[in-house]
Amino acid sequence: MVQCAGLFLAGEFKMTPEVKGWVKKCDLRVAADAGAWYLKRSNLHPHVIIGDFDSLPKKHHRHFPKSEFYAYSPIKDQSDAELALRFILTKKPREIVVFGALGKKIDYMFSNFSLLAFISKNVQA
Repeated sequence: MVQCAGLFLAGEFKMTPEVKGWVKKCDLRVAADAGAWYLKRSNLHPHVIIGDFDSLPKKHHRHFPKSEFYAYSPIKDQSDAELALRFILTKKPREIVVFGALGKKIDYMFSNFSLLAFISKNVQA
């Protein structure tokens, strides 16, 4: 069973020592598309990268040799973040930590906040 799952989105956050401690606590790290770059820059890797890969084109996948990739069509009803969260929920984690949910794109921020509705009452987020 997954104790802590980290969901990495492409919003803004700084990988401070405190944040890196939270990242290392996550025994499952799932990135939504370009959210994978935050981990790469800190010499960490996502276990899974999910999305339509409009922000992380296939030519860059070689930078993530330890990661599993789940590709979706860009024509879809869910955001990459929602797809990644749904994947995490199938693993039944006790806790989910979301990184990079905030940023300059207000529509993405509201969309990311709405994802909390998908999290079960048994998961800390």
